[in-house]
Amino acid sequence: MESTQNSTGQAAWTIAEYSKIVKVTRQTIHHLPEDCQPESVRIGRRRLIIEAPEHWLRRMHERGGAPSRSVVA
Repeated sequence: MESTQNSTGQAAWTIAEYSKIVKVTRQTIHHLPEDCQPESVRIGRRRLIIEAPEHWLRRMHERGGAPSRSVVA
């Protein structure tokens, strides 16, 4: 398994921290299909993302991006 730590050595991020780093809203991260969401763990009531932002961005690039949510009027 590839290391989830980034160059700063950080191993986990809150959703708020992660969304600022990858420049998407927290809501976008929550609404991604399960296979497109960054790898995370739940500790108590908190969810921490353990997939390094650069790894997740690379994974999304390799798959052609995450699918858009269709909006039904």
